[in-house]
Amino acid sequence: MDFPLGERIKVLRTSLSMSQRELATQMGVTPQAASKWEHCVSCPDIMSLYKLSRVLQVSLDDLFAPEFAYPME
Repeated sequence: MDFPLGERIKVLRTSLSMSQRELATQMGVTPQAASKWEHCVSCPDIMSLYKLSRVLQVSLDDLFAPEFAYPME
């Protein structure tokens, strides 16, 4: 199955019991920006992807892998 980046961000964020506001704060963006990412309205800037992977506690490979698997809850 193909999971859009926004869905991957949401799944990973919620698996860490993190709110959108917390994600936004850690990423240095507005909560509205984080919401747009998760709803596939926009994407994180390419220069912030490494930081996003660290905040979500996954590698960039895992974040973008075609065989994305939902984390165990």
